[in-house]
Amino acid sequence: MTSSPAPMPPSEPLDRIQNSLIALVRRSVDPRANRRINEIAGTDIERSEATLVASLAQLGPIRMSALAEAVRLDISTVSRQISRLVSADLVERQTDPDDGRAYLLVLSGRGEDVSERLRQAKAAWITALLDDFSSDEQVALADLLERLTAAMHRYDQSVR
Repeated sequence: MTSSPAPMPPSEPLDRIQNSLIALVRRSVDPRANRRINEIAGTDIERSEATLVASLAQLGPIRMSALAEAVRLDISTVSRQISRLVSADLVERQTDPDDGRAYLLVLSGRGEDVSERLRQAKAAWITALLDDFSSDEQVALADLLERLTAAMHRYDQSVR
């Protein structure tokens, strides 16, 4: 029986970036990471729902269609998740003052509390991950990630 050769380590910067981004995304959506965040926060919320709670905390009162666009999900998916969050008393539907036929989504008091606990838990998790990074390296990483995110946004806008 012959063994397959060990994969060659990536040497080109683009290969390294691609491999690191893939690993980063996989690890950040790993259910174990979500369980750990929930343990720290003292909550029990699914990762997809936590994303909506965080988005509502950041965006404020917002229509369902705008929220779906902001989180880049189909409106039917967001609608199902929002229904669960409303049932869990984390989100409220309020009549849109500009259009009485529509409604805005807003965090309830309980939703604001859960959002803040999740934010603090994620901050603690990221702080632990960056423990070996100097302050200058943390600033550089933040700057580069913001640049990459902005470039991704510009790219998405250009291909619409």
